[in-house]
Amino acid sequence: MDYEIYGLRYGREDFRLESEMYIDGDPRTQAAGLDFYFWVISGGGRVWVVDCGYAMRVGDRLGHETLYDPADGLRRLGIDPATVSDVVITHCHYDHIGNLDAFPQAMFHIQDREMLTVTGRDVTHPALRMYGRRNTLTLVGLNYDGRLRFHDGNEELAPGLSQILIGGHARGQIALEVATRRGPVIVASDAVHLYEEMELVRPFRVFHDLREMLEGYQTLGARMRSRDHLIPGHDPELLRRFPAAGPEFEGEIVRFDLEPTPG
Repeated sequence: MDYEIYGLRYGREDFRLESEMYIDGDPRTQAAGLDFYFWVISGGGRVWVVDCGYAMRVGDRLGHETLYDPADGLRRLGIDPATVSDVVITHCHYDHIGNLDAFPQAMFHIQDREMLTVTGRDVTHPALRMYGRRNTLTLVGLNYDGRLRFHDGNEELAPGLSQILIGGHARGQIALEVATRRGPVIVASDAVHLYEEMELVRPFRVFHDLREMLEGYQTLGARMRSRDHLIPGHDPELLRRFPAAGPEFEGEIVRFDLEPTPG
């Protein structure tokens, strides 16, 4: 089974000081900003939506530049969010689960330990309260409605589509390994925000467990076939490296199952 992988770049954040992005940031220099993505994996007559972006009202409040509503991005690909059957939650930060209610028919896949994080003792500590109240209550409601499917560690979701429990950035942070025509591609989500985070071992400033995050870089580094087979969650380089899904999608929707652009 070979899948197609679409990366929907729906928002961005301007340049920021490295001291704000990395633990070891140099306050005298600047790093590239962050692009905001969610993903669609399609194959075998089935569509998997991976995360669903931030709510536009939250992006506006935080000063992000929003290119389009994530649900509208799906519609541009010919996917009606109301008919999506499966949404994979890589972790529960605001920019990954802000539009859960756009998928009224979906089953949501989540790691046990991530749900425990957002509903348990962690959020009694302000420093660990990185989860929105509204999103958390939505997840609880989905659970009561029988629409959360829980997973515990590495698990195959479908032939050629597997989740890899990484942890670190969030307690239940996962990456997805996806079979494609160019070999297995790892959609890292926020297990790796930017290539240099992993390549230079520069820990991102937001984390649940620093040791797990560092070991996650090693796990993914050993598992990926090449640099071009790893897709970080927020790297502006992706837009330059991978082809658009079509001329009408330039700068907004890219294909990660296709070979990167030479150079």
